[in-house]
Amino acid sequence: MSEQTRPRVNRYARAAGLAAVITSLAAVPAAADTPDVIRIAIAHLSPTPGAFASNTADIKQAIRVAHRHDAQWVLTGELAESGYEFAGKVSPSSLPRYPDPWLRRIAAVSRRTGTTVFLGLPTRTGQTLHNAVVAIDEGQVVAQHAKVNVLSGPNENWAQPGTDAVMHVDGVTIGYYVCADAANRALTRSYQRQGAQILLSSAAWYPSRTMGPLPFWRSVTRRTGLPFVVANTTGMKGSIDFRNSASGVFVNGVAVVKERASRPRLVVVDWDRQQRRIKAVGTYRLDSD
Repeated sequence: MSEQTRPRVNRYARAAGLAAVITSLAAVPAAADTPDVIRIAIAHLSPTPGAFASNTADIKQAIRVAHRHDAQWVLTGELAESGYEFAGKVSPSSLPRYPDPWLRRIAAVSRRTGTTVFLGLPTRTGQTLHNAVVAIDEGQVVAQHAKVNVLSGPNENWAQPGTDAVMHVDGVTIGYYVCADAANRALTRSYQRQGAQILLSSAAWYPSRTMGPLPFWRSVTRRTGLPFVVANTTGMKGSIDFRNSASGVFVNGVAVVKERASRPRLVVVDWDRQQRRIKAVGTYRLDSD
């Protein structure tokens, strides 16, 4: 199917060629023909640590499938480009300077499809490294956030903490969290003061009885009244088992959309920013399982 850029106002999605990726044979719902509604695709991916090329190919495929379903924003997980445990395979200090070649490839697909991609990746500028997310709008990096709550240990101790600045994308003020940032109440208060309209998160947060993510995500939405949309990691490609990790949308402390598949999926929702509502559209396969 063509990746030629569509107008930012959505059309009815085409039905042809979708049988391999959608979970049912029902027609794909059309995105609302209004600028107040943004269709968001949550890429619930299973990146391999250190496999930048194959992870990038998976992200590109997720963008293409999201485009077929008229998504305007595509959200990926924490370090989706590199895999969360990449530092055990590739020295962070040896990474190419930002913007790296893999980001450029993803930006090219963003440009062809006319989508905005929130890409989780490690960045290196000189000797400064961050566990970051960049917003790529139709091929151009327009905003970024570096993780504030950097964890101790080899998976993250290479990264320097970021700041509490909001993102401004498509006229929307976004409070962004990378995984454990959601536990930082001061960060959430700062986002509220800065007028955040929605909260997005890229995560690699596995289930845990003592420090699982769900209580933090629910708490953030109860305290702010804002929708919280999270792309988490799934699968088990390294030593951490993400197979029961949740991606989805939380509103007022309730999971209104939740995906726990152990294989890659694309979860699509419509966010009406005027009515402040989230509506589920569908869940679609990203592999051949």
